[in-house]
Amino acid sequence: MEDIDGHIQFLRDAFAAVNERVYSSRDPRVPDKMGATLVLACTIGPALFVGNAGDSRCYLFRGGRIERATKDDSLVQQLVDAGQLDASQARSHPKRNVITKAIGIVPPDRFRASVTHVGTALDIEHILLCSDGLHGVVTDEEIAHTLRAHWDPGAGAAALVDLAKRRGSTDNISVVLASVVPTPEADSPPTPRFTRFGRGAGVRLARGRSRRPARGVGGARPPSRSTP
Repeated sequence: MEDIDGHIQFLRDAFAAVNERVYSSRDPRVPDKMGATLVLACTIGPALFVGNAGDSRCYLFRGGRIERATKDDSLVQQLVDAGQLDASQARSHPKRNVITKAIGIVPPDRFRASVTHVGTALDIEHILLCSDGLHGVVTDEEIAHTLRAHWDPGAGAAALVDLAKRRGSTDNISVVLASVVPTPEADSPPTPRFTRFGRGAGVRLARGRSRRPARGVGGARPPSRSTP
């Protein structure tokens, strides 16, 4: 049997190491907090693990349907979990941009990333990693509809970024879309491969200044996005 708990702890330790590095690199003379959200998807054999810190998300697409594989570290998510908001109210809540955890924001002794084993990757067609510049203005079903219309990951990533721009997203739009393809049947046991990737990023002008997209998936946060 695979050491699922060991793999989860390994990935949590990786998150923690990144957080400690960023947290310890802050300049104490600068009052603004330096931080970023982070999301990952990782296969170990056929097992798929996802993890996040902040509100960048991982989605899984299989059988024509989309499912959210991560849970946002945010104030509105806490309110949803407590039954005080529903999903539609959360999307328009005035504090929907307040996150409760991010890389470089939380002191290392209090940081713990969310990492989950979500089963096998062999029945998944696409894995999508994205920042809230996408999912903040495009619904989950609209993301699924776009993926159905653009099966190639390069075209799908570009279409998602374009849709977020047309919706007027004022945050960075970072998208990584991967196709999951099993190895040949001669391999025993079969394992998934990410053979094709699509990446996209968007920049919008907001409040008179350019907001640059983060490299990879996730996004740097201005002070208002950090933990209150």
